[in-house]
Amino acid sequence: MRKPDNIAHALTVVGVVLCVLQVWLPAYYPNCDGPCHLANAKAMAAMWWGPDASAYTRFYEFNTQPNPNWLNEIVLAVLQVPFSNVIAEKVLLTIYMLGLMLGLARLLRHLNPTAAMWWLPAFTLLVIHNAMAQGFYNFTCSVAFFVWFIASWLSFLQGQGWRNGVVCFLLLGLTYFSHPVSFVFACAAAGALWLSFAASGSLAGRRQVVVPLVTLVVMVLPFVWMFLGFADANGGLEEIKIAFAPKRLQELASLKYLINYSHKEADVLIAGGIVFSLLLLLIIGYRIAAVRGIHRYDGFLLTLLFAFVVFLLLPDAMLHGGYFVLRAGTYIYLLVLVCCAWLPLPAMAGRIAGPVLLGVFGVLFAIRMPIILEASAEIEDELSTLPYIKPGSVVLPLNYDTWGKGNDGRRLCSENNIFCHTMQYTSDIKGVVSLDNFEANTGYFPLNWHLVVDPFRHLGRWPGLQASPPAADIAAYKQQTGIQVDYVITNHLDDYWRNHEHAKALVAEIVRDYHVVYRSPRGTTVLWQHN
Repeated sequence: MRKPDNIAHALTVVGVVLCVLQVWLPAYYPNCDGPCHLANAKAMAAMWWGPDASAYTRFYEFNTQPNPNWLNEIVLAVLQVPFSNVIAEKVLLTIYMLGLMLGLARLLRHLNPTAAMWWLPAFTLLVIHNAMAQGFYNFTCSVAFFVWFIASWLSFLQGQGWRNGVVCFLLLGLTYFSHPVSFVFACAAAGALWLSFAASGSLAGRRQVVVPLVTLVVMVLPFVWMFLGFADANGGLEEIKIAFAPKRLQELASLKYLINYSHKEADVLIAGGIVFSLLLLLIIGYRIAAVRGIHRYDGFLLTLLFAFVVFLLLPDAMLHGGYFVLRAGTYIYLLVLVCCAWLPLPAMAGRIAGPVLLGVFGVLFAIRMPIILEASAEIEDELSTLPYIKPGSVVLPLNYDTWGKGNDGRRLCSENNIFCHTMQYTSDIKGVVSLDNFEANTGYFPLNWHLVVDPFRHLGRWPGLQASPPAADIAAYKQQTGIQVDYVITNHLDDYWRNHEHAKALVAEIVRDYHVVYRSPRGTTVLWQHN
């Protein structure tokens, strides 16, 4: 008979394999913003060391403000040296998934080495969350750095060696340069754990109490200084309006922030939501009844409370960015399971919750994979245009259906517009610049459009390049910037959109000034070249 620990490890491996398969089985991993990250990374790599740097410096400039949201594009730029952009994307996501699970295994060994491994399979449900499916790779990678930072911080609190302090500083830096939300949660968790360690008497003597606090302050201050500069450049903290939003609790309990592609996932996640709700009640009950006084790991409960407060009070959009709620919700899910791992819950709780949540993830996998494979096939159809685009060209993609359509015409993805930026994969062609790269227009990624050629300023017309339908004036863009749009790519431009009042002028301009050089096998993607 197999040892229980071996069974827990085997279940974890199954969960990790299901995660990896979602990225590596399809030719393309369908998501919204990922292709833009790849395009930025490709341009950055070329501007650093490529022979075709001038093709990109004409359009882009580096952002010199040390902002969050930088790290993954720098990593992708390095990965695109040995790999194509598609493989680089898969490698990055694989590093994240394996890194997160290994970090969680290390963290759980700190908390409860005998029983915590039974909780590890449950975490696989959280690995591929909504933010990852939307292509929010900076935040996605930052969750793994957060886990490794907290595990290292616990090592420092228990050992206080200077090497542990250096490791914590480096990991906090990686967390900051990945995403500001994770940086804030990392600082909150580190401070809360120091407080619970000190209050519980786990830090014996004044030196053991003071040194970690001083270390934390020294670690945090330079990043706080950079964060305040970032906040000031993006509207300022004083513009953040606080308002109680209790309706978010319903979204949280339904595990809405784990949905990737289909509304069918919501039905399955009801079971997972019930488990998480019961676990939260267990956490509250057992913390009150079973643990007297202050426990050294109560910092995780304080961090969970902090997560709930900001989740319910802060706006979804701030500092010129959005989707704060789904990011904070993801951390609540994570912290609930972490708290379960150290509290003296009945051993049966982990042995039931781990396999049940892994089972929920298995059903989600069965729902997601057909969508992923069909979406990948549609992306391949769209990208069959690539061999007909000349290196060094300027391309304008116009997407009239960002949700995708199956072979039978049904909407392919009901919860995520994963086809919004698929043509950014054209960045794999040497020197090609695709004008719908919105991430170079945000101001907080490492690459910005030059203002004089910014397509979102000079090319787009109301309601915008990313609207449905997209609106642009190609002739005016050339007149204002001197940039000739060499190719236009239209996706799903059917009769409905041709006759739409916001699309007629642009369609007429394309028909007048461009000719068709290629139609995809499905006929839904058309490559137009300038006459």
